[in-house]
Amino acid sequence: MCSNAYYIKNKTIEEHSLTLTEFRKHFNVSRETISYLTLYESLLKKWNQKTNLVSKNSLDDAWGRHFLDSAQLVKHCQPENKLWLDFGSGAGFPGVVSAIILRDRGINTNFVLVEKNKTKAFFLGELKRRLDLSLDIICENIKEIDPLKADIISARAFSHLENLLPVSNYHGKEKSVSLFLKGKNIREELDKTFKMWFFQYDIISSISSIDGKIIKINKLHKL
Repeated sequence: MCSNAYYIKNKTIEEHSLTLTEFRKHFNVSRETISYLTLYESLLKKWNQKTNLVSKNSLDDAWGRHFLDSAQLVKHCQPENKLWLDFGSGAGFPGVVSAIILRDRGINTNFVLVEKNKTKAFFLGELKRRLDLSLDIICENIKEIDPLKADIISARAFSHLENLLPVSNYHGKEKSVSLFLKGKNIREELDKTFKMWFFQYDIISSISSIDGKIIKINKLHKL
């Protein structure tokens, strides 16, 4: 059993691995989208046998630890958001999952995934092909590419907030929103940023983990 708690229709399911059925009820996506997500899970498990995309233990609860954790970000995307930048994309969380669900909802947001690890970038390319996704994959260091002026910027398990904000500032624009999946120490991370940065933020409880948080940032600029 896992130690996560999932919030499904206002009920907390303790000590429970999320099932595909519960995921579908929570997000109410089409059968076609579920088939794509199921294929994604299959590819992830197959590739993870040969290369370290995610921790092996986390695959016992892939629908909770990875798919639900990623999918919870899509509600923060508006139809007018044209470009979503996900950096340190790794195995595609949260970028690929978000792209799949937004496609299901008819929201035509373009995705750019930046991953400097060649093996992981190749896996992202395989996902793009097999899941019939229209997105761009850049296999470079996020700090070494031209500014993308993204509407939404996301990252998961990439670095501390003090290292994420310069990336958001460089690749964002005036009305950009940054969405970072963080843990219980987010307050400590925030305290280290206030001397150098001004921004508005909300801390949102994750639906995939008791200790998990989403920090939503806008109006970012350097002091």
